[in-house]
Amino acid sequence: MEAVRAVKKCGFQDRDFARVFVVLCIAFGPMVFIGAISELDRAQFRGVLTQELSLFSIAKHILGGSWAAGLQSDSWLVMNKAIIFLSTGAHDRLYEELFFKSGVRFQYPPSSLIGIELLSAVGIRKFQTLNELNSFLYIINSIVVGIICWDVARTHYDCETSVSRRASSLVRSPAFALAIAAGCSVYVFYPIVRAQLLGQIQVWIDLLYSGAVLFWLRSQRYAAGLLIGLACTIKPQLGLLIVWGILWGERRFVLGAISTFVPVMILAVFRYGVHNNIEYLRVLSFLSQVGEGYFANNSFNGVLHWYFGGENYLVWMAQTFPKPNNIVTIGSAFASFVFLSLLFIPGLVRDGRAPSPSEFFAATICSVVSSPVAWEHHYGILLPVFVYLVAAELGPIKSREAAPMMTLRRTAIFISWVLVSSFIPFTSLLVGTPLSLLAANFLIGALILLVVLRSEKPDVFTPLVASTYATLNLILRRFQAFTPNVANQVPSSDFAPTIQMLEVSPGGPDHPDQGPNFLRKLPL
Repeated sequence: MEAVRAVKKCGFQDRDFARVFVVLCIAFGPMVFIGAISELDRAQFRGVLTQELSLFSIAKHILGGSWAAGLQSDSWLVMNKAIIFLSTGAHDRLYEELFFKSGVRFQYPPSSLIGIELLSAVGIRKFQTLNELNSFLYIINSIVVGIICWDVARTHYDCETSVSRRASSLVRSPAFALAIAAGCSVYVFYPIVRAQLLGQIQVWIDLLYSGAVLFWLRSQRYAAGLLIGLACTIKPQLGLLIVWGILWGERRFVLGAISTFVPVMILAVFRYGVHNNIEYLRVLSFLSQVGEGYFANNSFNGVLHWYFGGENYLVWMAQTFPKPNNIVTIGSAFASFVFLSLLFIPGLVRDGRAPSPSEFFAATICSVVSSPVAWEHHYGILLPVFVYLVAAELGPIKSREAAPMMTLRRTAIFISWVLVSSFIPFTSLLVGTPLSLLAANFLIGALILLVVLRSEKPDVFTPLVASTYATLNLILRRFQAFTPNVANQVPSSDFAPTIQMLEVSPGGPDHPDQGPNFLRKLPL
């Protein structure tokens, strides 16, 4: 009887499996639908776009045996050219000659070459061999994503240790079924698949980030930091998470990141020279001003190019960048400022609380969308975020009061998933039209996901807003001392209701007793 009660407690019931089945249908149904439309109109899309990839074409690649070998050498080709150039007499002018003069899009930091050279030293040199290595890392990423889902889902079903250790009970668990599906989703999640078929080193970053998420959820901050630090040596986007960790006081996470990032950077300086490492900053400055106009760049920079660039952005130009445009440059800089603020401000006004997983995920999204170049495959790191949210949201709504908000959250997660998980070729045809924004489905999906994550802590910016109102109120009072007439027209009490409301606002569902109490100490 005890075993039966334990099994029931773990949620091994038909309705739980039915719920998981419905979730899987909702998740993969739109992929099949979009893939079917793409296949029906394949001829039309192939006549306009230089790429096509649907759920069915993914299956063809896997079943056709081309998966392991990959299709292209997007990262390997330019990295190999960089290594060859470094062996010449002009090795101290890597970016001046290769990037700016020859137009070779080696946009990686010098530290990214260390891993490639180490692999070359053990005989892994050919592009096909590197793609086969990517295929192996792809499998590891699939396993890690499945474990993430299992860790989150089993807490929902509240399994007892004695029962969860039994293999038969484990297999019968709906959490286990969901974890298997999550692991398999790596093979149909378009951004990750695109990185694999391009021959992209982004596959390494996808695995490193998935591992960092797993360690973060298990409260192993140092290990999570180690992996993020390694990812930063390949591409600099996730480096913002180190600054984020400093602002949140996550010492072990920051220490872990520094433990891998700093030694690799020091090695890169000795190996490739100080000048090449400093010159890479000029490459980043150039990219922040010009960006990329190709339709696969799902960033605000890309969207602005589509509206104001006036070029054909459906065709990939390998050795040319978009023409400089002041509107694009200023608009991209403003968008970057906004999302960097969203990334850093919560840590500045955290009021003593520790960052939740949602804070970590929101910072990750901000680090991607704040970049002027955010290719489709850069959004592959969002898969662990979706897996976490789906596993955490799984289950019936517990009260009528929570039903509207929970339904809204789940709908938003679904819409975000549809926009990010699949390549939607017919939206790409909108590039260059008044509806160009709709072509940035990965960007839009990421922004929706960011709103969902931020909705878990709606009061994060309350201290900032409160301090702003308090400052304005203080300025008005000082101003009234010199201009009494103005004081009669604009009484300082106009701000009083807002400040009073902010004083009593709670600190969120997890910290109901931590509101912005510092306001009561201000001399208003």
